[in-house]
Amino acid sequence: MSTTSATIDIVKKIYDNPGDPSVFREVLAPDASWTIVHGFPYSGTYIGSESLLNDFFAYLLGNVLDEIIPFPEVYFEINEYVIVTGFYKGRAKTTGLTFTASFTHIYKLEKEKIVTFQQCADTVQIARALKTLEIIV
Repeated sequence: MSTTSATIDIVKKIYDNPGDPSVFREVLAPDASWTIVHGFPYSGTYIGSESLLNDFFAYLLGNVLDEIIPFPEVYFEINEYVIVTGFYKGRAKTTGLTFTASFTHIYKLEKEKIVTFQQCADTVQIARALKTLEIIV
């Protein structure tokens, strides 16, 4: 007996196969909107899986981070939305510093495809690892 719904299972594919381009192509609608929170490297909205892969992930992992791995902790389903809370672990390319940053991801699905994604993340932790943030005490 499954403890998750088919909708959550679609979203889980992304976390179960981090960074796998074929999974993004499989689960995203052709015109899916993927929004990265302001303050995160390469923030903005990307339309479609090819833009997400080529214009966001390729630059993020090519220029800024050596790695970023999401660790989902809790999945919530509300109507056509799946909300995931968890944290990222990663390493900045230029400094070698590691970080752990909390996230909340909000997905909207239609016809078994992700049509929108909204990221909320603790960007301060990433900025500290990149040394792009000074904290005044």
